[in-house]
Amino acid sequence: MDISVGDRATRSPTLTAEHVAGFAEFSGDRNPLRFDEDFGAATTLGITVRCQEGEAVLEGEAVCYTLGGPQ
Repeated sequence: MDISVGDRATRSPTLTAEHVAGFAEFSGDRNPLRFDEDFGAATTLGITVRCQEGEAVLEGEAVCYTLGGPQ
């Protein structure tokens, strides 16, 4: 693969509940707001918030920068 100055790469991964669960397993982050429907319903938000945090977002960016390749 030839890469030149000014080339750009894009990647748009879709994060799923399985990704969030996998990151929780890896990191030990089992915040009940992300996984427990009853807990989420009892909060002021009233919902479970499944999201990826800090390191997982940075990992995704690193993958985009290193493996995305020029388009």
